[in-house]
Amino acid sequence: MPKNENDFRLYLKHTPTQQRNKLDEAAINALVKILNENIVNQIRSEYPNINSILDIDELDFLNSLKERLKIGNNLHQFNRNIGNGAPSRALFQYINFLKNDKAIENLETESIEKINNLQNQNTGLNQILYGPPGTGKTYNTINRALEIIDEEVSDDRSEAKKRFESLSEAGQIEFVTFHQSYGYEEFVEGIKANTLDGSISYDVEDGVFKKLAF
Repeated sequence: MPKNENDFRLYLKHTPTQQRNKLDEAAINALVKILNENIVNQIRSEYPNINSILDIDELDFLNSLKERLKIGNNLHQFNRNIGNGAPSRALFQYINFLKNDKAIENLETESIEKINNLQNQNTGLNQILYGPPGTGKTYNTINRALEIIDEEVSDDRSEAKKRFESLSEAGQIEFVTFHQSYGYEEFVEGIKANTLDGSISYDVEDGVFKKLAF
């Protein structure tokens, strides 16, 4: 068994996710399998001596591996194929586990409470930013969207905006400004009239929400 597997499992068992739910045994097994098998098999030709990611403590290596799973990098398609980004989520959890290693040395009541307090600071995915014009709502929307997808945001604002635009072009982010005339047809789906060579056709077209969902 990989040296960090038991502690990592215990960490996952007592650590709420971003949605503030704790993982069940099936979800934990799935994450562990990804770190023990899927990622290892994918990089075996480069690193034949790695038997499990859970044997690795070097954060620099793990972070570089996580970067390779992002859009535009060589492991992105693999990341999409396995649970639509599950390898990224598994690495994110494992990296957090290592970063909080001191807090989980003794995973008894006191240590579990420390971990829960750390994780409970995470904000849920459904967020409302409100305030008068000019108070930074649009500015912070970029940060919130990147935190949800990448779990991190570059300190360089120009790099953060480039990443946001890249994800928008890839169809993972859609910036929608609602108007009083904005209806179900634009948001979910509706019938729209199209003209081609003088002929009119009525087609069912997906709205922005449906496009993102599928």
